[in-house]
Amino acid sequence: MNCRWQQIMDCFDPIALSVGSFQITWYALCFLLAWVATYRLFSFFERVRNPQERLSQEKIESLFWWLLLTAFMGARLGYALFYAPEYFIHHVSELFVPYDFSTGTWMTLSGMSYHGGLLGVALGGLYWAKKEGISWLYLGDRLALVAPVISLFGRLGNFLNQELPGKVTTLEWGVYFPGQEVLRHPVTLYGVFLEGTFLLVVMYFLQKRCKQEGQVLFGYLFLYGAVRFVIECWREPDPGVGLFLDIFSRGQVLSFVMIGTAIFGWFFYSKRATIEST
Repeated sequence: MNCRWQQIMDCFDPIALSVGSFQITWYALCFLLAWVATYRLFSFFERVRNPQERLSQEKIESLFWWLLLTAFMGARLGYALFYAPEYFIHHVSELFVPYDFSTGTWMTLSGMSYHGGLLGVALGGLYWAKKEGISWLYLGDRLALVAPVISLFGRLGNFLNQELPGKVTTLEWGVYFPGQEVLRHPVTLYGVFLEGTFLLVVMYFLQKRCKQEGQVLFGYLFLYGAVRFVIECWREPDPGVGLFLDIFSRGQVLSFVMIGTAIFGWFFYSKRATIEST
């Protein structure tokens, strides 16, 4: 393979746009693009759905504005809770406001947790569904169908931000991270294809086979947890975060929780639906 691929991170800057001291990273830009793409895909699936089941465009817009807020808050709080608890002691104001009041300068917001963002979407979606009188399982199934788009853009943003290095490798598709002289697994690109593209295709076919409410949702939670667990095997542990039992990374532990929740939810709600139908 051409060596230029291995040095690809030298070809771009993590900062996508700069206006004075205000900077927008590629990850932030990809986060916004992900939300637009997810909104458009969700709207498309609703338009081709049975008229009696589809959500109106007004409700879709209301839902996505609300979820944008709760996902961002959940992702930032989750990052601080799971990976950097010192934020709660020394940098609380920096969790949501990219501005250093002591120096009067803009900063870049760094640190977003997928699992925290997922929890934010879950709580936000649950509240919205209850407010609109819609089954939260019904809504969860619809959101799970397009959720891989978020991971696709998010991992692409991680790659362009030159973050989340993989473990050292001798494989020819490894890449050099800035300031390092060893090849590492491009785990963020593994995420683009596995957490994003692969799961998007799988979810499309899964929803055609699932007959009960909640099965698409719990299927996504299980599959994402499994894929994320595998990818974490090639990722360097997060700085300052040790391994659980000296084996599992923080991401793998959280993925275990996802998988357990998915298995419990699938069988619990499937059994309840069977009882209610008899």
